[in-house]
Amino acid sequence: MSLHAFFAPRSVAVIGASTVPGKSGHIIVENLVNLGFPGAVYPINPKADRILGIRTYPSLDECPAVPEIVVIAVPRDAVPESMAQAGRRGVRYAVIATAGFADTGDDVGLDLDRRVHETAASFGMRYMGPNSIGTIDTTTRFITSIVRNHTPPAGPVSLFGQTGLFASGITRWLAQSEPFGVAKIACLGNKSDIGEIDALGFLADDARTGVIGCYLEGASDGREFFRVLCRAASAKPVIILKGGTSSLGSIATASHTGTLAGDAAVFRGVLRQAGAIPAEDWEDLFTLLTGFAHGPLPAGNRAGVISITGAGCVLAADAAERHGLVVPDLSPSTIDRIREFSPSWAPLRNPLDIWSTIERLGVEEAYHRVAPVVAADPNIDMLIVATTLFDGTIFDCSSLIDKIRDVAPHKPVATVLIGGGPDENRAWTIAAHRSGAATFHSLPRAIRALAAMRDAALRNERSR
Repeated sequence: MSLHAFFAPRSVAVIGASTVPGKSGHIIVENLVNLGFPGAVYPINPKADRILGIRTYPSLDECPAVPEIVVIAVPRDAVPESMAQAGRRGVRYAVIATAGFADTGDDVGLDLDRRVHETAASFGMRYMGPNSIGTIDTTTRFITSIVRNHTPPAGPVSLFGQTGLFASGITRWLAQSEPFGVAKIACLGNKSDIGEIDALGFLADDARTGVIGCYLEGASDGREFFRVLCRAASAKPVIILKGGTSSLGSIATASHTGTLAGDAAVFRGVLRQAGAIPAEDWEDLFTLLTGFAHGPLPAGNRAGVISITGAGCVLAADAAERHGLVVPDLSPSTIDRIREFSPSWAPLRNPLDIWSTIERLGVEEAYHRVAPVVAADPNIDMLIVATTLFDGTIFDCSSLIDKIRDVAPHKPVATVLIGGGPDENRAWTIAAHRSGAATFHSLPRAIRALAAMRDAALRNERSR
Protein backbone atom coordinates (compact mmCIF):
# COMPACT_ATOMS: atom_id res chain seq x y z
CA MET A 1 0.00 0.00 0.00
CA SER A 2 1.47 3.33 -1.03
CA LEU A 3 1.36 6.21 1.42
CA HIS A 4 1.52 8.71 -1.44
CA ALA A 5 -1.78 10.36 -0.48
CA PHE A 6 -0.44 11.13 3.01
CA PHE A 7 2.39 13.22 1.56
CA ALA A 8 1.29 14.48 -1.84
CA PRO A 9 -2.52 14.61 -2.08
CA ARG A 10 -4.23 16.69 -4.71
CA SER A 11 -6.80 17.87 -2.15
CA VAL A 12 -7.53 17.73 1.57
CA ALA A 13 -10.60 18.32 3.74
CA VAL A 14 -10.23 19.37 7.38
CA ILE A 15 -13.16 17.98 9.39
CA GLY A 16 -13.43 20.09 12.50
CA ALA A 17 -11.91 23.21 10.94
CA SER A 18 -12.29 26.07 13.40
CA THR A 19 -12.59 29.84 13.20
CA VAL A 20 -10.91 30.16 16.60
CA PRO A 21 -7.15 30.82 16.46
CA GLY A 22 -5.28 28.34 18.60
CA LYS A 23 -7.76 25.52 18.09
CA SER A 24 -6.27 22.49 16.36
CA GLY A 25 -8.87 22.71 13.58
CA HIS A 26 -7.77 26.28 12.88
CA ILE A 27 -4.03 25.58 13.06
CA ILE A 28 -4.26 22.74 10.53
CA VAL A 29 -5.75 25.11 7.95
CA GLU A 30 -3.32 27.85 8.95
CA ASN A 31 -0.32 25.57 8.38
CA LEU A 32 -1.58 24.50 4.95
CA VAL A 33 -1.93 28.17 3.99
CA ASN A 34 1.36 29.34 5.50
CA LEU A 35 3.43 26.50 4.07
CA GLY A 36 1.93 27.06 0.64
CA PHE A 37 0.21 23.75 -0.05
CA PRO A 38 -0.87 24.10 -3.71
CA GLY A 39 -3.75 21.61 -3.66
CA ALA A 40 -7.40 22.24 -2.87
CA VAL A 41 -8.25 22.77 0.82
CA TYR A 42 -11.81 22.19 2.04
CA PRO A 43 -12.41 23.31 5.64
CA ILE A 44 -15.50 21.56 7.03
CA ASN A 45 -17.47 23.70 9.49
CA PRO A 46 -21.28 24.00 9.45
CA LYS A 47 -21.24 27.39 11.23
CA ALA A 48 -18.68 29.37 9.22
CA ASP A 49 -18.47 30.85 5.75
CA ARG A 50 -14.71 31.25 5.54
CA ILE A 51 -11.61 30.35 7.52
CA LEU A 52 -8.44 32.30 6.74
CA GLY A 53 -10.03 33.43 3.51
CA ILE A 54 -10.86 29.90 2.37
CA ARG A 55 -14.46 28.98 1.70
CA THR A 56 -15.82 26.48 4.20
CA TYR A 57 -18.38 23.72 3.65
CA PRO A 58 -20.99 22.45 6.12
CA SER A 59 -20.18 18.82 5.32
CA LEU A 60 -18.08 16.67 3.02
CA ASP A 61 -21.14 16.16 0.83
CA GLU A 62 -21.10 19.87 -0.01
CA CYS A 63 -17.48 19.87 -1.24
CA PRO A 64 -17.21 20.47 -4.99
CA ALA A 65 -15.00 17.38 -5.36
CA VAL A 66 -14.10 14.32 -3.35
CA PRO A 67 -11.00 15.17 -1.30
CA GLU A 68 -8.17 12.71 -1.62
CA ILE A 69 -7.55 12.74 2.13
CA VAL A 70 -9.28 14.09 5.24
CA VAL A 71 -7.78 15.33 8.48
CA ILE A 72 -10.12 14.74 11.42
CA ALA A 73 -9.89 17.10 14.41
CA VAL A 74 -13.22 16.65 16.22
CA PRO A 75 -14.01 15.38 19.75
CA ARG A 76 -13.30 11.66 20.07
CA ASP A 77 -16.97 10.63 20.27
CA ALA A 78 -17.57 12.19 16.84
CA VAL A 79 -14.62 10.51 15.10
CA PRO A 80 -16.38 7.24 14.07
CA GLU A 81 -19.19 9.16 12.35
CA SER A 82 -16.69 11.52 10.68
CA MET A 83 -14.90 8.47 9.30
CA ALA A 84 -18.22 7.06 8.07
CA GLN A 85 -19.08 10.34 6.34
CA ALA A 86 -15.70 10.34 4.63
CA GLY A 87 -16.13 6.74 3.55
CA ARG A 88 -19.58 7.35 2.12
CA ARG A 89 -18.23 10.36 0.18
CA GLY A 90 -15.55 8.18 -1.40
CA VAL A 91 -12.52 9.32 0.61
CA ARG A 92 -10.00 6.54 1.12
CA TYR A 93 -7.34 8.16 3.32
CA ALA A 94 -7.53 9.92 6.69
CA VAL A 95 -5.36 11.37 9.43
CA ILE A 96 -7.03 11.28 12.85
CA ALA A 97 -5.53 13.97 15.06
CA THR A 98 -7.92 13.36 17.96
CA ALA A 99 -6.59 11.50 21.01
CA GLY A 100 -8.49 9.49 23.61
CA PHE A 101 -8.61 6.02 22.07
CA ALA A 102 -6.32 3.07 22.84
CA ASP A 103 -3.91 5.56 24.40
CA THR A 104 -6.33 5.98 27.35
CA GLY A 105 -6.56 2.29 28.13
CA ASP A 106 -10.18 2.72 29.28
CA ASP A 107 -13.17 0.82 27.90
CA VAL A 108 -14.64 3.87 26.17
CA GLY A 109 -11.41 4.64 24.32
CA LEU A 110 -10.91 1.04 23.29
CA ASP A 111 -14.50 0.78 22.04
CA LEU A 112 -14.11 3.97 20.00
CA ASP A 113 -10.88 2.62 18.55
CA ARG A 114 -12.65 -0.60 17.51
CA ARG A 115 -15.51 1.34 15.90
CA VAL A 116 -13.13 3.54 13.92
CA HIS A 117 -11.21 0.52 12.70
CA GLU A 118 -14.35 -1.33 11.65
CA THR A 119 -15.73 1.72 9.89
CA ALA A 120 -12.51 2.24 7.95
CA ALA A 121 -12.38 -1.44 6.97
CA SER A 122 -15.96 -1.38 5.71
CA PHE A 123 -15.10 1.42 3.26
CA GLY A 124 -11.60 0.24 2.36
CA MET A 125 -10.06 3.31 4.05
CA ARG A 126 -6.52 3.60 5.41
CA TYR A 127 -5.80 6.01 8.23
CA MET A 128 -2.98 7.34 10.37
CA GLY A 129 -3.71 7.65 14.08
CA PRO A 130 -5.72 8.23 16.18
CA ASN A 131 -3.61 10.61 18.26
CA SER A 132 -1.56 11.53 15.19
CA ILE A 133 -0.25 14.91 14.13
CA GLY A 134 0.18 13.28 10.73
CA THR A 135 2.61 14.18 7.98
CA ILE A 136 4.82 16.86 6.48
CA ASP A 137 6.40 16.85 3.03
CA THR A 138 8.90 19.62 2.29
CA THR A 139 8.57 19.18 -1.47
CA THR A 140 4.76 19.18 -1.80
CA ARG A 141 4.38 21.45 1.26
CA PHE A 142 1.61 19.28 2.60
CA ILE A 143 1.19 19.39 6.37
CA THR A 144 -1.41 18.16 8.85
CA SER A 145 0.23 19.27 12.11
CA ILE A 146 -1.99 20.64 14.88
CA VAL A 147 0.93 22.82 16.04
CA ARG A 148 1.91 26.06 14.29
CA ASN A 149 4.81 25.00 12.22
CA HIS A 150 7.94 26.18 10.49
CA THR A 151 8.97 24.45 7.29
CA PRO A 152 12.23 22.58 7.88
CA PRO A 153 14.88 22.86 5.18
CA ALA A 154 14.53 20.32 2.40
CA GLY A 155 17.01 17.48 2.40
CA PRO A 156 17.56 13.71 2.52
CA VAL A 157 16.32 12.81 6.03
CA SER A 158 12.85 11.36 6.58
CA LEU A 159 11.48 10.91 10.11
CA PHE A 160 8.65 8.75 11.36
CA GLY A 161 7.44 7.27 14.60
CA GLN A 162 5.15 7.41 17.58
CA THR A 163 5.64 11.03 18.55
CA GLY A 164 4.20 14.37 17.53
CA LEU A 165 7.56 16.00 18.32
CA PHE A 166 8.69 15.31 14.76
CA ALA A 167 6.01 17.71 13.46
CA SER A 168 6.18 20.31 16.23
CA GLY A 169 9.18 21.28 18.35
CA ILE A 170 11.69 19.39 16.23
CA THR A 171 10.55 21.01 12.98
CA ARG A 172 10.99 24.42 14.61
CA TRP A 173 14.50 23.45 15.70
CA LEU A 174 15.31 22.14 12.23
CA ALA A 175 13.97 25.29 10.58
CA GLN A 176 16.00 27.59 12.81
CA SER A 177 19.22 25.61 13.21
CA GLU A 178 19.44 23.60 9.97
CA PRO A 179 21.61 20.71 11.18
CA PHE A 180 20.25 18.74 8.21
CA GLY A 181 17.45 18.84 5.67
CA VAL A 182 14.20 16.88 5.69
CA ALA A 183 12.23 15.09 2.99
CA LYS A 184 9.21 13.68 4.86
CA ILE A 185 7.82 13.37 8.38
CA ALA A 186 5.14 10.94 9.57
CA CYS A 187 3.78 10.95 13.14
CA LEU A 188 2.02 7.60 13.49
CA GLY A 189 0.15 8.14 16.75
CA ASN A 190 -1.51 5.00 18.10
CA LYS A 191 -0.85 2.96 14.92
CA SER A 192 -4.38 1.54 14.88
CA ASP A 193 -4.02 1.12 11.13
CA ILE A 194 -0.93 2.53 9.43
CA GLY A 195 2.15 1.61 11.43
CA GLU A 196 5.89 1.37 11.34
CA ILE A 197 5.93 -1.38 8.71
CA ASP A 198 3.92 0.73 6.25
CA ALA A 199 6.01 3.85 6.88
CA LEU A 200 9.34 2.05 6.72
CA GLY A 201 8.46 0.23 3.51
CA PHE A 202 7.26 3.43 1.87
CA LEU A 203 10.35 5.44 2.84
CA ALA A 204 12.66 2.63 1.77
CA ASP A 205 11.37 3.13 -1.79
CA ASP A 206 11.08 6.92 -1.63
CA ALA A 207 13.57 8.54 -4.03
CA ARG A 208 13.84 11.74 -1.97
CA THR A 209 14.67 9.89 1.24
CA GLY A 210 18.36 9.14 1.70
CA VAL A 211 18.37 8.53 5.47
CA ILE A 212 15.55 7.25 7.69
CA GLY A 213 15.21 8.24 11.34
CA CYS A 214 12.62 6.66 13.60
CA TYR A 215 11.28 6.71 17.16
CA LEU A 216 9.35 3.57 18.08
CA GLU A 217 7.81 2.23 21.27
CA GLY A 218 7.10 -1.22 19.85
CA ALA A 219 6.46 -3.20 16.66
CA SER A 220 3.07 -4.73 15.92
CA ASP A 221 4.34 -7.67 13.81
CA GLY A 222 7.90 -8.59 14.67
CA ARG A 223 8.57 -10.92 11.73
CA GLU A 224 7.20 -8.56 9.10
CA PHE A 225 8.93 -5.58 10.70
CA PHE A 226 12.25 -7.45 10.54
CA ARG A 227 11.71 -8.35 6.89
CA VAL A 228 10.90 -4.77 5.87
CA LEU A 229 13.68 -3.39 8.06
CA CYS A 230 16.24 -5.62 6.35
CA ARG A 231 15.07 -4.36 2.97
CA ALA A 232 15.13 -0.72 4.07
CA ALA A 233 18.52 -0.93 5.78
CA SER A 234 20.05 -2.53 2.69
CA ALA A 235 18.92 0.47 0.63
CA LYS A 236 19.78 3.39 2.95
CA PRO A 237 20.79 4.11 6.55
CA VAL A 238 18.00 3.45 9.07
CA ILE A 239 18.49 4.86 12.58
CA ILE A 240 15.99 3.90 15.28
CA LEU A 241 15.46 5.20 18.80
CA LYS A 242 13.52 2.71 20.92
CA GLY A 243 11.32 4.01 23.73
CA GLY A 244 10.01 2.00 26.66
CA THR A 245 13.30 0.26 27.46
CA SER A 246 12.80 0.36 31.25
CA SER A 247 9.99 -1.07 33.37
CA LEU A 248 8.71 2.43 34.09
CA GLY A 249 9.14 3.40 30.44
CA SER A 250 7.03 0.41 29.38
CA ILE A 251 4.19 1.66 31.58
CA ALA A 252 4.53 5.17 30.10
CA THR A 253 4.48 3.65 26.60
CA ALA A 254 1.12 1.99 27.25
CA SER A 255 -0.41 5.29 28.37
CA HIS A 256 1.19 7.24 25.52
CA THR A 257 0.07 5.27 22.47
CA GLY A 258 -1.40 2.04 23.80
CA THR A 259 1.57 0.06 22.47
CA LEU A 260 3.30 -2.93 24.05
CA ALA A 261 6.94 -1.94 24.33
CA GLY A 262 8.56 -5.38 23.97
CA ASP A 263 11.94 -6.50 25.28
CA ALA A 264 14.56 -3.79 24.74
CA ALA A 265 17.54 -6.13 24.37
CA VAL A 266 15.73 -8.27 21.81
CA PHE A 267 14.68 -5.17 19.88
CA ARG A 268 18.25 -3.85 19.72
CA GLY A 269 19.46 -7.24 18.56
CA VAL A 270 16.87 -7.24 15.79
CA LEU A 271 18.00 -3.79 14.66
CA ARG A 272 21.65 -4.77 14.48
CA GLN A 273 20.91 -8.07 12.73
CA ALA A 274 18.88 -6.19 10.11
CA GLY A 275 21.66 -3.66 9.56
CA ALA A 276 19.84 -0.76 11.23
CA ILE A 277 21.54 1.53 13.74
CA PRO A 278 20.20 1.81 17.31
CA ALA A 279 20.26 5.31 18.82
CA GLU A 280 20.79 5.74 22.56
CA ASP A 281 18.64 8.83 23.10
CA TRP A 282 17.28 11.90 21.29
CA GLU A 283 20.69 13.56 21.13
CA ASP A 284 22.23 10.43 19.71
CA LEU A 285 19.45 10.04 17.13
CA PHE A 286 20.00 13.54 15.79
CA THR A 287 23.78 13.21 16.00
CA LEU A 288 23.61 10.17 13.74
CA LEU A 289 21.10 11.74 11.37
CA THR A 290 23.33 14.82 11.06
CA GLY A 291 26.32 12.70 10.13
CA PHE A 292 24.57 10.47 7.61
CA ALA A 293 22.79 13.43 6.00
CA HIS A 294 26.15 14.87 4.99
CA GLY A 295 27.92 11.83 3.52
CA PRO A 296 29.83 10.36 1.79
CA LEU A 297 30.59 7.30 3.89
CA PRO A 298 34.29 6.99 4.78
CA ALA A 299 36.47 4.46 3.02
CA GLY A 300 38.31 3.59 6.24
CA ASN A 301 38.48 4.33 9.96
CA ARG A 302 41.36 6.83 9.96
CA ALA A 303 40.42 10.27 11.25
CA GLY A 304 42.26 13.52 10.76
CA VAL A 305 41.60 16.11 13.47
CA ILE A 306 42.38 19.83 13.32
CA SER A 307 41.64 21.86 16.45
CA ILE A 308 41.99 25.43 17.67
CA THR A 309 42.78 24.04 21.12
CA GLY A 310 45.00 21.33 22.55
CA ALA A 311 42.15 20.13 24.77
CA GLY A 312 40.17 19.39 21.63
CA CYS A 313 43.00 17.20 20.38
CA VAL A 314 43.06 15.19 23.61
CA LEU A 315 39.27 14.74 23.69
CA ALA A 316 39.22 13.71 20.04
CA ALA A 317 41.89 11.06 20.62
CA ASP A 318 39.99 9.68 23.62
CA ALA A 319 36.68 9.55 21.74
CA ALA A 320 38.26 7.96 18.66
CA GLU A 321 39.65 5.12 20.75
CA ARG A 322 36.26 4.53 22.41
CA HIS A 323 34.46 4.33 19.07
CA GLY A 324 36.98 2.27 17.13
CA LEU A 325 38.50 5.00 14.98
CA VAL A 326 42.23 5.52 14.69
CA VAL A 327 44.09 8.83 14.58
CA PRO A 328 47.09 7.96 12.39
CA ASP A 329 50.33 9.80 11.84
CA LEU A 330 50.25 12.29 9.02
CA SER A 331 52.40 11.45 6.01
CA PRO A 332 55.85 13.10 5.84
CA SER A 333 54.83 15.10 2.78
CA THR A 334 51.78 16.48 4.63
CA ILE A 335 53.95 17.54 7.57
CA ASP A 336 56.45 19.18 5.22
CA ARG A 337 53.71 21.23 3.56
CA ILE A 338 52.22 22.38 6.88
CA ARG A 339 55.73 23.22 8.16
CA GLU A 340 56.05 25.80 5.39
CA PHE A 341 53.59 28.14 7.11
CA SER A 342 53.83 27.05 10.75
CA PRO A 343 56.37 28.08 13.41
CA SER A 344 59.46 25.88 13.33
CA TRP A 345 58.96 24.84 16.95
CA ALA A 346 55.30 23.83 16.54
CA PRO A 347 54.63 20.09 17.02
CA LEU A 348 52.89 18.79 13.90
CA ARG A 349 51.05 15.58 14.62
CA ASN A 350 47.52 14.20 14.32
CA PRO A 351 45.38 15.42 16.15
CA LEU A 352 46.75 18.78 15.05
CA ASP A 353 46.62 21.81 17.38
CA ILE A 354 46.92 24.80 15.01
CA TRP A 355 46.88 27.64 17.55
CA SER A 356 50.50 28.54 16.83
CA THR A 357 49.70 28.75 13.12
CA ILE A 358 46.66 30.90 13.92
CA GLU A 359 48.89 33.33 15.82
CA ARG A 360 51.10 33.62 12.74
CA LEU A 361 48.44 33.75 9.98
CA GLY A 362 45.12 34.54 11.64
CA VAL A 363 42.23 32.16 12.17
CA GLU A 364 40.70 32.03 8.70
CA GLU A 365 44.00 31.82 6.83
CA ALA A 366 45.32 29.10 9.14
CA TYR A 367 42.30 26.87 8.62
CA HIS A 368 42.27 27.54 4.88
CA ARG A 369 45.90 26.47 4.58
CA VAL A 370 45.99 23.52 6.97
CA ALA A 371 42.63 21.78 6.45
CA PRO A 372 42.89 21.00 2.71
CA VAL A 373 46.41 19.64 3.18
CA VAL A 374 45.32 17.26 5.96
CA ALA A 375 42.19 16.25 4.02
CA ALA A 376 44.31 15.28 1.01
CA ASP A 377 46.63 13.08 3.10
CA PRO A 378 46.39 9.44 1.89
CA ASN A 379 46.49 8.28 5.53
CA ILE A 380 43.22 10.09 6.29
CA ASP A 381 39.69 8.78 5.52
CA MET A 382 37.65 11.50 7.27
CA LEU A 383 38.30 15.00 8.56
CA ILE A 384 37.18 16.78 11.75
CA VAL A 385 37.65 20.54 11.97
CA ALA A 386 37.14 21.92 15.49
CA THR A 387 37.00 25.59 16.43
CA THR A 388 35.27 28.07 18.70
CA LEU A 389 33.57 31.28 17.66
CA PHE A 390 34.28 34.49 19.54
CA ASP A 391 35.54 37.94 18.59
CA GLY A 392 38.52 37.51 16.30
CA THR A 393 37.84 33.87 15.36
CA ILE A 394 34.61 34.16 13.37
CA PHE A 395 34.76 33.49 9.64
CA ASP A 396 32.54 32.06 6.91
CA CYS A 397 33.17 28.34 6.71
CA SER A 398 31.65 27.87 3.24
CA SER A 399 34.82 28.58 1.26
CA LEU A 400 36.85 26.41 3.67
CA ILE A 401 34.58 23.42 3.13
CA ASP A 402 34.61 24.03 -0.62
CA LYS A 403 38.42 23.88 -0.59
CA ILE A 404 38.37 20.65 1.40
CA ARG A 405 35.84 19.14 -1.00
CA ASP A 406 37.99 20.12 -3.97
CA VAL A 407 40.92 18.01 -2.75
CA ALA A 408 38.98 15.23 -0.97
CA PRO A 409 35.48 14.91 -2.47
CA HIS A 410 35.02 11.32 -1.24
CA LYS A 411 35.88 11.95 2.43
CA PRO A 412 33.27 13.03 5.00
CA VAL A 413 33.89 16.36 6.74
CA ALA A 414 32.63 17.20 10.22
CA THR A 415 32.97 20.61 11.81
CA VAL A 416 32.81 20.97 15.59
CA LEU A 417 31.94 24.16 17.48
CA ILE A 418 33.20 24.22 21.06
CA GLY A 419 31.36 26.89 23.02
CA GLY A 420 30.73 30.20 21.27
CA GLY A 421 27.57 32.28 20.99
CA PRO A 422 24.25 30.94 19.68
CA ASP A 423 23.93 33.41 16.78
CA GLU A 424 27.42 32.78 15.44
CA ASN A 425 27.09 29.03 15.91
CA ARG A 426 23.77 29.00 14.08
CA ALA A 427 25.20 30.93 11.13
CA TRP A 428 28.18 28.56 10.94
CA THR A 429 25.97 25.45 11.16
CA ILE A 430 23.70 26.64 8.36
CA ALA A 431 26.64 27.59 6.14
CA ALA A 432 28.33 24.25 6.77
CA HIS A 433 25.10 22.32 6.09
CA ARG A 434 24.55 24.14 2.81
CA SER A 435 28.15 23.43 1.82
CA GLY A 436 27.74 19.72 2.54
CA ALA A 437 29.43 19.34 5.93
CA ALA A 438 27.94 18.24 9.23
CA THR A 439 28.32 20.37 12.36
CA PHE A 440 28.39 19.06 15.92
CA HIS A 441 28.75 20.75 19.27
CA SER A 442 31.18 18.30 20.82
CA LEU A 443 34.04 16.22 19.48
CA PRO A 444 32.67 12.95 20.94
CA ARG A 445 29.37 13.53 19.08
CA ALA A 446 31.22 14.07 15.78
CA ILE A 447 33.31 10.95 16.28
CA ARG A 448 30.25 8.90 17.27
CA ALA A 449 28.60 9.87 13.98
CA LEU A 450 31.68 9.20 11.86
CA ALA A 451 32.25 5.84 13.52
CA ALA A 452 28.65 4.82 12.78
CA MET A 453 29.12 5.92 9.18
CA ARG A 454 32.25 3.79 8.96
CA ASP A 455 30.34 0.78 10.35
CA ALA A 456 27.66 1.34 7.71
CA ALA A 457 30.30 1.45 4.98
CA LEU A 458 31.69 -1.88 6.21
CA ARG A 459 28.23 -3.46 6.14
CA ASN A 460 27.78 -2.22 2.59
CA GLU A 461 31.13 -3.73 1.58
CA ARG A 462 30.24 -7.11 3.10
CA SER A 463 26.86 -7.22 1.37
CA ARG A 464 28.31 -6.70 -2.09
